[in-house]
Amino acid sequence: MSQQEGSSLAGAPSALPLSPLDIEVRNVRVGRNRPCVITLAYRNSQFVVELLPGSSTTTPTLLRYGFDPGDFASKYPAGPGPLPGYNEPNSIESVYLEKLNAGVSEDGILDAAGFQTLYEIEDLIFATGSHLFQDLAGPIPLDGSTTTLSEALNPERFWLQMITADGNASLIHRQEFIPPTLSFERQDMSGVRADLPVFDISQIEILETLVPERAYKVLANNRIQFCKVTGRGFERAAIGRDCQMLQRIRDAGLASSIRVPRLEGLVTTNQQSEIVIGFLTDFITPGSPLSNLGDLRDNIDQASKPQREHWASQAKHIIEQLHGIGVVWGNVCPRNMLLDSESNLWVIGFSGSRTWGFVSLEFMGTKEGDLMGLEMIRQYLQV
Repeated sequence: MSQQEGSSLAGAPSALPLSPLDIEVRNVRVGRNRPCVITLAYRNSQFVVELLPGSSTTTPTLLRYGFDPGDFASKYPAGPGPLPGYNEPNSIESVYLEKLNAGVSEDGILDAAGFQTLYEIEDLIFATGSHLFQDLAGPIPLDGSTTTLSEALNPERFWLQMITADGNASLIHRQEFIPPTLSFERQDMSGVRADLPVFDISQIEILETLVPERAYKVLANNRIQFCKVTGRGFERAAIGRDCQMLQRIRDAGLASSIRVPRLEGLVTTNQQSEIVIGFLTDFITPGSPLSNLGDLRDNIDQASKPQREHWASQAKHIIEQLHGIGVVWGNVCPRNMLLDSESNLWVIGFSGSRTWGFVSLEFMGTKEGDLMGLEMIRQYLQV
């Protein structure tokens, strides 16, 4: 088992660490009396870093994710348990876990002190793990090299555990961790045309990651397109409804007259060629500095009132067009209203989920819910 020595809490590491800007925090799981699990991305690799309670009796799967995945347990490979001889009561990681416990509610919500502790843990991980991350991730990709969707969805994964050795915080590589295999649930594709172009994930080149493991700007068949991939387990909504609603818009002849992205292809994997795991649409070139209505959240005055009224009117017209052909949008929210390079509003997000605060649960998936969301958008835009 390899080990990388790190720095103490008070001292600086012996060599220059990576800048935190080089490492992306992908996921954080915390809970009262539970492990702190932080997933980081660096180059084309993922690093799962865990701080374990000293006398943890939780299941290996709970150790890995901080929650019980229930029926989806097969999608969540168990992580290794605590190492004998570590996790002592006065260890650095135990002190941080105690501070986290004091700053997290029973339902796992962090307060200001909890967030501050989490930031301190992340800083310590960056300082102690820099060289280990670089060693495990391998050489820097060559300039001009490309990444396929297959590589993005199958990053090399490493399991690391924070321990205290000789009074210093260190990260060790838990080599017994078995990384998960790429596996997706079957999507409901009823009503989606079988003659749409189909692309394997190895045929799709990523130009920009919009949402990791979810949404990308890609190059497929020599065309710039948008790609959305379904979630694994229950962490993200499926894409079956997206495809069905976009297909219904095409079948109604609205694809060229409504500002909704056009369904242009489906995505599969060579391991599960019969299962659709994603879809392709035309790519909407985002505006600048505003690329969606969510960008107005902190400063509504970035756009004039006449401009905001125009966007509200465009949203109303699109919803009327959708309802006219029997399509319910569903997830009405500012982030699902894109602004293109000409400041026109586009509607995306037909997965069937909802955003809290815009559509009530009882009206989810109904025309009434869309209209409720539209009214909330008007209030959000202050028009």
